[in-house]
Amino acid sequence: MVGAGDAVLGGLAVGAEVAGGGAGASTRCSGPTNAGSTGPPSLETTPATSTANPARTSTVAEVRANRTIRRRARAPRWKTCISGLTPKRLSASCTSSRVRNSYTCRSAITFKYRSCEAGKERQITTLLGADDVRRAITRIAHEIVERDRDLSLLAIVGIRARGDALATRIREAIRANEGIDLPLGAIDITLYRDDLTRIGYAPVVRESEIPFSVDDRVVVLVDDVLFTGRTVRAAMDALVDYGRPRAIRLAVLVDRGHRELPIRADFVGKNVPTSPNDDVRVHLTEVDGRDEVEVAVRERV
Repeated sequence: MVGAGDAVLGGLAVGAEVAGGGAGASTRCSGPTNAGSTGPPSLETTPATSTANPARTSTVAEVRANRTIRRRARAPRWKTCISGLTPKRLSASCTSSRVRNSYTCRSAITFKYRSCEAGKERQITTLLGADDVRRAITRIAHEIVERDRDLSLLAIVGIRARGDALATRIREAIRANEGIDLPLGAIDITLYRDDLTRIGYAPVVRESEIPFSVDDRVVVLVDDVLFTGRTVRAAMDALVDYGRPRAIRLAVLVDRGHRELPIRADFVGKNVPTSPNDDVRVHLTEVDGRDEVEVAVRERV
């Protein structure tokens, strides 16, 4: 007799598995062997055996172990999808499973693009050599003396970290030409930057040295490159904390344009037309071991 939960279809009774066949075994109901037979359905018990060894049953732990072995033997995604792109070990943190599993095809392409962007997409051109830098500094020194005849009221302040080296050279050039030692100072503008919260949680603050009074003096600020004008704005804010100068003038070695504030240099060594994405690099012997000005131009793609 077929139970209520069974279904009869064409003389074949299909029922749920009957418990009691033992662990790993299942019991099913089968109908008559032929259409003319009217006998009751028989019960057949089939043990769950492994396909590799029919006489041996497979446990759940063995099945999971086999899956783990097959999964480890499988190649990583970034090796199968990108031929020839096998990045080396980036850092010790990359050995963790979390970073290794997150390195997919898209991230591999991004890594390749960024590595090319760092070096191959920029073309470096030399603007000024050592002799050109020397001539530019000498010309700026002459222009400063011609602008302010009363040298007793003149003072020179360099903006760290390369403006102070240029200020020392300008002072030496004026001494060689006029025989007068002008007051010299150096100022750090880190705490006066308008992007202080963006440059990091621990900015490097250097010492400002102005061993003279700036009241009623004509102070010449010296910097290496004039770009947006924000560095000069911060330098003027820092300078007025020391007193009230009569006038503030600006001398720069390179003026590359693209001003964002209404600031103009009074003494310029060289005007260089650049793109906002270009990088103008000034190298001085006091800091870098050589005198040179170069521009790194990003290739137009």
